[in-house]
Amino acid sequence: MLRKTILSAALFVPAIAALSNADEPATRSTAAPDASEPTAVEIDYAARLATDYLENHLDSEGRFVYTIDTSTSLQAPSYNIVRHAGTMYALAMYEQARSDPQAIDAIVRAATFLRRNYVGPLSRDLLAFRVVQRDGQVES
Repeated sequence: MLRKTILSAALFVPAIAALSNADEPATRSTAAPDASEPTAVEIDYAARLATDYLENHLDSEGRFVYTIDTSTSLQAPSYNIVRHAGTMYALAMYEQARSDPQAIDAIVRAATFLRRNYVGPLSRDLLAFRVVQRDGQVES
């Protein structure tokens, strides 16, 4: 089954980190030594595009669309909550740098999904992440 990965927070976080240090020149790997360094405007534009993409690929339940089965055009059934949390973090970094109300809305929806599906009571006073098995059964 062919699957196409849509976006990973791993591509987004470096752009946001560079955005927060926009006065300093961005660094690149040695793979392209003669490539020109991106300008602050280019970095800002790339971060805005990435943020827009993430905000637009968050469903009404607060779940990010990461992978689509290209043969059916359906979202993959598996979900990576660590990637979800990292994407929330990347959106928060952007919002902190650029004050974006749409990012706040996306973070709240994503946090609601995380809380509703992956955080549960450990005791009366403590919360903990639930361990979810592949078949969807929650371990106690």
